[in-house]
Order: sequence, then structure tokens, then C-alpha cells
Amino acid sequence: MVNTPTGAGGGGTDVAIEPFDRHPSLPGELEAIALRLEGLAGRTVDLRIVTDRRFHPAEVSWDGLAAEELAAAPAGVRQDALVAGDATVWLAGVVWYWRRQVEDFNTQVRLIDDERTEAQGNRFGVPLGEEFDHEFALARTEHDRRARERWWDAHHMFIDEGSRTAAAMLREGPSAAHLDLLTESGVWGSPAGAVEVFLPLWHDRAMKELAGEVGELTQRINDPDQEVSQAELERLEELLSAHAEDEAFAYYLATELGPAAALELNGNLAFLTVDPPEAGDGELADLIGSIQAGLGTALATATTRRGSGGGPGEPYIPGPYEVDEAWRADLLIALETQFDFEGDNLAVPGPVPLYGYQLIGPLLNHGDYDDSFLRQVGAGMIDFEVLHGGSEVWTRDLPVGGQWDGMRLDWTGGGGPTQPAGFDPMIGLMTALETSPTAALEILTSQRTWGDVPDNVADPISGHRLSRVQYLLTERDWPVDVVSSPEVRDYFVDHPEELVTGLPAFGNVLENAARVEDQRAIWLVESIVYELNATPAARSGPDEDLMHPVLRQSVGNIMADYIWDVNRAVDVVNSNMSGGLGARFGRDDIFRLLVDLGRDEGAHETIREAQAVHSAVAYQHFLSSEDYPEKDLSERIIAAQQVARRYGSVMGALDYGAGREAWFEQVESGQGDGWGRGAAFGTAGIVVEQLVDTSVKVPGVGSVAGQFASLILEEASEAVAADRSALATYELAEFLSDGRQSAGNLAMSALYHSGELPDLPSVLEEGGEPKPMDSWGEDEVEAWQWYLDREGQSSVVHLAASAATSYDEGISHANVVVNGLWS
Repeated sequence: MVNTPTGAGGGGTDVAIEPFDRHPSLPGELEAIALRLEGLAGRTVDLRIVTDRRFHPAEVSWDGLAAEELAAAPAGVRQDALVAGDATVWLAGVVWYWRRQVEDFNTQVRLIDDERTEAQGNRFGVPLGEEFDHEFALARTEHDRRARERWWDAHHMFIDEGSRTAAAMLREGPSAAHLDLLTESGVWGSPAGAVEVFLPLWHDRAMKELAGEVGELTQRINDPDQEVSQAELERLEELLSAHAEDEAFAYYLATELGPAAALELNGNLAFLTVDPPEAGDGELADLIGSIQAGLGTALATATTRRGSGGGPGEPYIPGPYEVDEAWRADLLIALETQFDFEGDNLAVPGPVPLYGYQLIGPLLNHGDYDDSFLRQVGAGMIDFEVLHGGSEVWTRDLPVGGQWDGMRLDWTGGGGPTQPAGFDPMIGLMTALETSPTAALEILTSQRTWGDVPDNVADPISGHRLSRVQYLLTERDWPVDVVSSPEVRDYFVDHPEELVTGLPAFGNVLENAARVEDQRAIWLVESIVYELNATPAARSGPDEDLMHPVLRQSVGNIMADYIWDVNRAVDVVNSNMSGGLGARFGRDDIFRLLVDLGRDEGAHETIREAQAVHSAVAYQHFLSSEDYPEKDLSERIIAAQQVARRYGSVMGALDYGAGREAWFEQVESGQGDGWGRGAAFGTAGIVVEQLVDTSVKVPGVGSVAGQFASLILEEASEAVAADRSALATYELAEFLSDGRQSAGNLAMSALYHSGELPDLPSVLEEGGEPKPMDSWGEDEVEAWQWYLDREGQSSVVHLAASAATSYDEGISHANVVVNGLWS
């Protein structure tokens, strides 16, 4: 019997219930049924043991006619049982789902009943008295109406919709949507027994089915004679957004499509509209970008190695849902293939020729790619480009202008002039490698060559050159990758600094790879320094760029990390001070590089900060009586002069390069704020004090110095922010407002804070230690000047003068090197 009410929100019920009945099904009974079904299904899982035991006597005593059939008989029995078990467990899942629906419905009804009882007890908020009877009746009727609406809403949600869903689950079986529903409803949160066996099987089948659906959509999109509807694209986007990270789905999708069809799909999608999108096509452009991102994520998921082994002399054993080597080989073939895109469904006329490497470029922007995959694709892309004459291979055959205005391959970042158009695949590769420094390091260092050194250039200290570093850093023409259209051209007339290339990402790749704890990272840094100095620009004077200006900040960060090794390289005298990563650079190469980096304000700032910290640490080392107890102060000061010499060389070269730049001139004249940041940590004294008090471990051998310097300077910056009065009363000069004076300031401050100076005026001591400079007042400043004029002449003033002279010599040597005046 079906009771069909007429109340608001009413609908048919599966049994004769009405407001405010609860559903007559008992959750306890439903639970018992589900458990019995799971138990029955469990027997089918155990059937291998049973059938093997039952058939074994016959198998061992029967070797005549039909022996093979007898041996195979258990498999058929087991297969039939598994089919039955599959259906039985699924039926149990549907029962569990229905139990949850009934329980949730009855819970809502109980809440409604409790509220009705409470409202009746309160007379629905109406006072007692005959004069309120009419108002009471109206209030009761209204409350009852609202309660009925809520009952019918709950009935519709849990009973009507639940029964329809349960029927669909029985009719359609364990589809992806139904499995998601069971998961969301809490059914089988901790699967065991037969459920644990069948759940992954169902998931596998469901993902394979969805991948097949994507395959059908792909065939339509890739067919130039087919019109693709918005609904089909939305379905494709929905499937990829929901399942691209699922290992089974991604695997079946990759194998269903194959590498070539997957790449073609990306191209055909991209050319369904233009940039800026035609009227009404803005949503289409966003949809295409989301699909491309999903394809990239699925590709990353399918190509991730999840197996074991693969070490030296050890075979690699692939894991589940991992594309095989044949698929990867097909991909490499497809990447070097040129595809032509044309068809009436495309927004640009054909043919548009694109290489597979270009088609994979946008996909590399999304997904967590496996290092082995990036190594394979990345090395192949670079070598393919070199083999075909450089980066123009990507645009040599590409139609431009006119009917092809607005053509865009990469929609993953949206449209607009500042988003890469996608035709230079190196941008996608570098974007992926930014977060995969180990893969980047392998790509950059795995191809080494010996010999082939340019004329008038010394052999690399390492004995080899890194061919891919050489190409990407000094030979590749990094093209501007923007959409060709009048609007975009007009935009860059006013905003030339926003032109899009892969150089910023490449700089980040170099920087991150150089920080990997690996001997190859040292090779990489050595190669960067060497290759930048092996170009014709390195012999053309100080006004020629050793590198593209965009790269200077990244290379500056690398040099800051390797500041210990930089200091060894600039000095003609070896030092016995430990520290650094062990990189070896040519002395003139480092001078020339520092001059070039000095031209960039950010790189200059980064290296200057690292150098200040390095020198302060080095001064502490050489001036310490604990490290050199056998030497008196004068001997330790002589030893510390090498620190001054190195500081002067590094800063002299940097400032020599900065001297011709507009930002440097503004700072010198007080108009700029470039070294306002230098003054943010105030005086040389504060830097040294931070080193004395810091809990940060001083870098030793194999340590990255740039990050250490950043921590020290952050502490120093906070110290200055906390007390500006000290700077007002005693400033040795704004740090680096004058390079020569700053060299002396740092030396004086380090010697003072070493605690080794004899006969200091008492006002400069506090608790038996030198009083911190940032707490000095006028009395301390006067006492310090008095000391410098007397006892400090042979120690403090001598070391400071040596540091200032070394700075002058650094500038002088930089001038000799960059102008080719070798001695």
C-alpha cells in the first residue's frame, strides 16, 4: 500500500506511513541481514582452499583422459563463486546504506516529536484563558503545518531519495558514483573480510569504466569531423577533476588513450577558442584550462614509479597501476613527432603544426611528477631542441598573425598577455623542475664533456663541462612566449618588463638544484661560474652582460650560499679556516662574475649580506685566543688580515659592477632606498654582536652559507628595530653607504667584540666583557675614540686600515679582470 499525502512537500511512501510516523524497518534487523550477507560472501573468498582440498585426491590419482580438464575444474567453480560473492557483498552494502537512511530518518522524526511535545507543553507560546482559545488554535495549526513540512522534507531526503538510490545501486552495481556514496555515508569505513577483498575490485572496475568514457570523449574531440558539445567538455572536466589523482583511473586513462592520443587531445582542446575568448567563450576557456590541468595531474599520477628495486645491478619491479616501459617508449616517440591540428570545430584555421614536446608543456604545469619521468622527458626535450638548432624549432613552422591571432596552447593559467602561450615547452618543464630539484640536478649534470674549451679560456677546474648547463645558460635563445595579437602587442609596448619567458623559472631551477646535498650540485655551481666566463661577453668589458639580467638574482643567491668557497677563490693565499661546500672556482672567473652580479641591486644585496656574515665569522675565528692560544694578539691580527683581504675583494668587485648602475647612483646620492635595507641592520657592530649571541650554528664544511646569513641578518634586523637610539648615538656609518669605510668598520667591530683588546677603558666593559656597541651612549663613543687614538693604533686602526686598503685593491683587480688587463 502506498500512502500519497497532499501536504506541502509530500510524496509517495514505500510503506503506509504518514506524519509523524517513524519508518517501520528496524535498523537492528537490517544490520543483522547485512552481516549475514557479508558472511555468506566470505565463504566464496575462502573457496580456493575448499576446492583445492576437494579436487586434490582426484588430481593426484588421475593422469589419463581429461586430466587437464580436471586440473582446471576448480578455477571455474571458484569463478562462479566469486561472481556470486561479488553480488552478495554488494547487496550487503545496499542494505547497510538503507539502514543508515532509515536510522537518519527516524532520528529526524524523533527530533520533530520532541519539539512538538515541548511546544504543546508551552501551549505554543499562547497564554491560558478563554480569550486566547482562538489564538491557541491558530498557533497549534501553524506549528503542526511546519512540523509536517519538516517530516515530509526528511521523508523525501532519506526515504524517497534513499529508496531510489538503493534501487539504482542494485540495478547498476558498484559504479564509481555508488562507491563514493557508500564512502560518504560511512558504510564500510573499516572494511574487513569479503568486503576488504571486493572493494578494490569494484574500484578497479569503476575506474576502468570511467577511463573508457574519457576515451570515447577523446575520440570525438580528436576527430576533426566531429562537433563537440559544451556538455561533453563539462563531463570530461568533471571526470578529470574528480579522479585524476586516482591511481587506477590515471593508469587506465593512460593505457586507454595512449601517449599520442593524449597529446593530441591537449592540442585540440586548446584550439577550441582563442585569447581573448570570443564573445561568450570565457567559460569555455576556463573549462579548457581545467581539463588541461586534469590531464597533467592524471599523467603525473600514471607515470609515478611505485615499484621496488632498480638499484645498481638490481631489476626494477613495477608497482600496481604504473604504466609500463613500452608506454614510456611510445611517449618518447610521440614527443618527437609533429602533429597537425585542423578541423571545422577549431577556432583557428589549420594546419597548425606542433611537436609532442610542445603539447606536453602545459601538462607539466600541473601534477606531482615523478623524478624519473621528469629526467626522461626533460633530458629528451633539451637534447631534441639542441639537435634541431635551438629554441626556434618550436616556432619555425608555426603560423602567426592574421587568422591565427589569439592562438594559445596553454590555458592552465587562464588567458591574458602575461600568461605563457605554451608554445615554448621549456617553460612547462622548468615549472615542473622548480619543485623537483633532484631531477633537475640529474638532467643538468648527467651529460658531461671533456675538451671543447674556447680559445683564450682556461680549462674547467673540474676537468669537464656540463653540456646542458652550457646550452641553457649561455647559448639558448629564451623566446618570448606570448599570444600573438594586436591587443597583446599594444600591451607590451607599455609593459615591456612583463614579457613572458622561461628564464625566471630556469633561475629558480638552478638555485634549487644547487642546494641539493650532492657532489653533483657542486659540479653544477662550478659549471655556472665557468660557463658564464667562457662566453665572448666575458672578454668584452664591464658593460657586457655575462648573463640575462633576469638570472642575476638566482645566481646571486647561489653565490651567497657558496660564499665560503667564493672567499677562497678570490684570495691568492690559501687559508686554514674550515667551512664551505668545497666548490672550486677560477679567481678571475669569480671576480668577473661578482662584477656582473653587482649590477643587480637584489643580487648585490644578497651577496653583500652573506659576505658580511662570513667575514664576521672569519674574524672571530682568527682573532680568538681559544682557536690560536699559541699566538699573541698582534699575530692573530696579522692572520685576520686575510679576512679583510677577502672581504675587500668580494665587495670591491660587487661595487665595481654596481658603480655604473642607476640604482647605485641613487643610493650614493641618498635618493634611493636600496641600502636602506643595508641600514636595516644598522652598524657592523650589530652584525658581529648577533654572531656572538646567536644560537644559530655557524656553517662548517658542506653547509649552505646563504641561509645561515639570512637567519643572522633577520636577528640583527630585529635588534635594530627594537632600539633605534643606539644608532642615533653611535653609527660607524650606515653599513655599506661607503664600501671602503664599511670594510674598516666591520674589521674594527669584530676585533672589539672578540674580547681580545687589552686595556679597554672601563666604560666600555660590562661584566668583564666588551659592552655591546648597540647600547653605547656618548660616553662610550668618546672613550672608544680615545682608545683608537692611543692603544688601538697598532691593533684596531691597523686592521681597519688593512681592510679599507683591501677594498681598494679589490676594485682595482676587478677593473683589471673585466677590462682584460691580465698581469
